[in-house]
Amino acid sequence: MKEQKDELALLNNQMIYNRAMLQSQPSVGPILLNLIQKGMTEHDILVISHLIDFYTNNANFSNSIFEYQNENIHKEKNKV
Repeated sequence: MKEQKDELALLNNQMIYNRAMLQSQPSVGPILLNLIQKGMTEHDILVISHLIDFYTNNANFSNSIFEYQNENIHKEKNKV
């Protein structure tokens, strides 16, 4: 029983800390809330975060995507 009370106290402390962190970021909290209200799950948000980390940490891949996008933009402009 004591272990469960200790675990509950730890979880409550983590929740208070996480709530304070979100409140200290005035734009992050409302944005996350908006995403969740639109049906995104916490897992979806974490996956997006990991994808961004992966692509930004891989400079060669990021540059090739940027170059590909620029080439397509120029091709579309030349068609007009």
